[in-house]
Parts: sequence; structure tokens; C-alpha cells
Amino acid sequence: MRRFIPRTIAAGGFAVLAVLLAPLARASSYRLDYEVQPQIVGTIDSTPSGTFYDTPRGVGYDGVVELLITKSGVTSICSGALIANGWSVLTAGHCVTNTAGQVTASRVQVVFLPTPSGSTTYDSTSTPMTVLAHPGWTGDVYVGNDLALVNLSRAAPTGTQSYGLYSAANELAQTYDVAGFGRLGAGATGAVAGTSGSRRHGGNTWDGTLEDMADAGLDVPANPNILLSDFDDGLAAHDGWGFFFGVHDLGLGSNEASTAPGDSGGPTFLNGYVAGITSFDLRLSATGGLTSDVDGTLNASFGEFNGMTRVSSYADWIEDNAVPEPGTLTLAAFGLLALGYRRFRR
Repeated sequence: MRRFIPRTIAAGGFAVLAVLLAPLARASSYRLDYEVQPQIVGTIDSTPSGTFYDTPRGVGYDGVVELLITKSGVTSICSGALIANGWSVLTAGHCVTNTAGQVTASRVQVVFLPTPSGSTTYDSTSTPMTVLAHPGWTGDVYVGNDLALVNLSRAAPTGTQSYGLYSAANELAQTYDVAGFGRLGAGATGAVAGTSGSRRHGGNTWDGTLEDMADAGLDVPANPNILLSDFDDGLAAHDGWGFFFGVHDLGLGSNEASTAPGDSGGPTFLNGYVAGITSFDLRLSATGGLTSDVDGTLNASFGEFNGMTRVSSYADWIEDNAVPEPGTLTLAAFGLLALGYRRFRR
């Protein structure tokens, strides 16, 4: 039998979770329990690390950016997507906040790699930018709302691609394309430290939501705004959704990919639109130790799960808080002036 070895994609900060789950098909008497360990990983120095790319310019990924975020003197890699106004980057809330959901980033570097004019870095120490986390983000990835906007004070480099938001709520069972700057790896052994900083992409399929897991008996919030997929190698033993929930799908073969440390905040695309934002990776096991995970360690290996924030549920917040396009600002200012003139005439 052919054994597929999909790679994990790369980037440097994401929430890590370990969850214990009794498979419902085995016995309802199993105790359901879970352990949550969110953390930022893949720390680096303050020098942009992206010097080579697996996604060449001009094939749809120019607007997937590397974010170097400094908090408490430590700089980590996250990922983000330039949205359609060309002035705002959409990313994960946990990338820019502390564990309580408060924005604590003291420095943000937005690295466009590459662009038509080459590599370009916008640094908050010299280029003003506003960082805004979703008001519902508390630091708990299960509660959700794990989103943030980095609003730039000037437009992205000329020619950089930007993306619209996916607004239809039909994501489940669809095959997506996820991109980011996280760690490289193989599914059999997991992500490899020190390999983030290169933009990569790969495919997977959304199998369900956190609400589906809660309905099946996992003691977590019944949150429909978190989309979940598993990392398949073509074997039923490592089919996470099939193993625990009876939803069987053996994956995309050599095109199957998982997110890894540093992909946090990176976009998940459906039909070229941003439909998800990478939030966390998840591992499930039964109280007796039975698991779909190939190696028993939470490391982006086969049998684990990926969690993404469902963009269609937050499109209004994103659009209301992104920096307007310059033309919109001009029209708004003109409207205020005209209103003032009419009032003066009265």
C-alpha cells in the first residue's frame, strides 16, 4: 500500500492544545476530559527570516504575509492575509495579545515576501499601524473570536495581491487551500523546529465545527464559528474524524497538509476568498490512551486536527474595522464638508 507523506506547512506562532476524549463509539461510560495549553512558539530574533519561498510570486499568494511580533521582548512568527482594501492585514488574535486577550504587541513587522518590487517590511517602529483584536477574544481558543486586524498607515507595496472575504456559510465538506510561514515537516514525524519563515501552502477538507464535537460529547463550548479538519495519511487508523466521530474521509493523498507553529493567523482559501484564519492545532485521545495520532505527541502529525476561525461569521466586524480605501476616506470627508456647508447655508 502506498503511504502518503504530506508535509506540514510553515510559520511561527499558534495556540497548542491537548485534548482527552473518550471515543463515543466505544463506551458512553468513558470519562470525557480535556487539557488546553495555548502558547506562542517558534520564537526568533527581530530579523525577518523569509529568504526563500515555496510559493512563487504571481500565483495567488503575494498577499499572504509574514508577521514578526514582539511581546515582552520576545519576537515570534505569525502569518496574515492582506484583505481587499490593501491597507489591512487579517490575522489571529492570539498573535498580538496576551493570554487574557489584551493587545500587548510592542512591535509589529509586516513582511511582504516577495512583491513585484522585492521584499518589503513595514515596521511599527517607523511606519505607524493600529493593532485591533476582536472584542470577543478572551485568550480562550474554544470560546473563539480569535481574530485581529493590523491596520497600516500606508498601502501595501504596489502590485501586492489582496483578498476578499468568503461570506457563504457552506464551508463544511469543502476542500480548502491554507497558506502560511510556519514550520516544515512530514506527517509521520511532525513539524520540525527552525524551519519557519518560508511561505508554503497545502490542501485539506473541513470535516466539522467545534459545535459538532460538543454535540458528540466533548466538554467544550458548542461553537459553530470554529472550523475543524483532520490530517489524514490515507489510513483509517489515523483518520481523526472517522476514529472519534464516525465521519470517514481518508484525505487528499499527497496534497494533504496540516498547519504548524507559525501558521497562526494565516489564511484558508475557498475559491480565492479568505474563509478561515488559522487558530490552533488539536490532539484527541481516549482515557485509555486510544488515539488517531500517529506518534502520540501534539506536533502537527497525522491524526491530529486543525482549528480555524470561520471568517463568514465575522465579515461585518472585519469590514467595519479595516482601514477604508483612500477613495472612501475622501468621499467621507467630502460628505462631511458638504453637510457642514448645508448646515451653514441654513
